[in-house]
Amino acid sequence: MKKQVVLYKKLSPLLMARLHEQTEVTLIDNLDSEGLAKLRDALP
Repeated sequence: MKKQVVLYKKLSPLLMARLHEQTEVTLIDNLDSEGLAKLRDALP
């Protein structure tokens, strides 16, 4: 099972690609109700 990472800001495309290879990434674009729901769902 891959490790899970939650990001609030996007990294460079190269870093995002490398991170996706090694982990399961959840990107939170903003902290509105949709972003907070994504964050809540991503937490164990």
